[in-house]
Amino acid sequence: KTISNVLRNKVILMNKNITKNQHYIPQFFQKQWDIKEKKLLCWNLNFKKITKVSIKNNCSKLFLYEYNPNNPNNFFEVELAKKESLFSQKIMPQIPLIESGIKTKFNEEEKDEIMEFIVQIINRHPVELENIEEKIKHSSLNTRLSKALEEKIFSRTYMLFPKLSEKLKYLKNTHCLISITAKEAKNSICFSDRILFIDFGYSILCFFPLSPNILLTFSNKIVNFNSEIIINIYNKLLFMGVNKINKVYSKREDIIKLFAEKQLY
Repeated sequence: KTISNVLRNKVILMNKNITKNQHYIPQFFQKQWDIKEKKLLCWNLNFKKITKVSIKNNCSKLFLYEYNPNNPNNFFEVELAKKESLFSQKIMPQIPLIESGIKTKFNEEEKDEIMEFIVQIINRHPVELENIEEKIKHSSLNTRLSKALEEKIFSRTYMLFPKLSEKLKYLKNTHCLISITAKEAKNSICFSDRILFIDFGYSILCFFPLSPNILLTFSNKIVNFNSEIIINIYNKLLFMGVNKINKVYSKREDIIKLFAEKQLY
C-alpha cells in the first residue's frame, strides 16, 4: 500500500508542471551575488567554512509552500512568483541608477513596494512559517478541515499578504536610508538566509541589501552614520548570527574571511 502511494504521487508529479524545489529567498535576488555559473560564495556559521553553492538549490526546500505535499498544486508558489515579478520589474532596474548616484531616494509607492516585499521574504522563511503555525495551533477556529491542514493553509495565506503582518506596520513608521559602496571599495555588502529585522521594543532596525553595492536601512530613528560605517555594522551583525542567521553570502571571498576571522578569534 505504501509503495502504491509513492508511485501514485510520482505519477501526479509527472503529469503536472509542478515546481518542487521552492525558494524562500528568490533566485532573481540571489543572482545579484552570482560569482560565476549561478553560484554563490557561502559562509556557514555552523561549520565555519567557505563553500560554493548553487543558486538553484540554495535557500529552498521541497514543497515548502504546499499545504498538501501528497497532492501539490503550486498555488502559493505561483502567487509568490507574480509578486516577485512585480518587484523585479519595478525596483531591480533602478539599481544602476542608485549606484551611479542618479537616484538618491525612493518615492512613497516604491518604498511601500519594497517594505511589503521585505515582510513577505521574512514570512516565507521555513522557521517563520512554523512559528505562524504554532501561534494558531491552539486557536478556536472552527472549520471542517483538520487542524494540521488548517495551520498550513493559514500560515501560507498570511505569507502572501504582508499587510496582515505587524512587521509591515512597524516598517511604515521608519525612515529609509540608502547606503552605497563603490565597486572598487574595500567593503562589499553581504546577504544572508534571513532578513535582518531587529525589534528593540522601543525602536525598529531592518536591513535589506539590494545588491553587493546597495544597502537599505529602515529605522524609526534618524541614522546619521555614513555608508561605510552602516555597511560595516550590517556585515558584522550577519557574521555574528543575529536573528538566527545560519549562512552569509558575499561576492568576495576576502570579505568573508575578514568578517569571519573577527568572530573566530
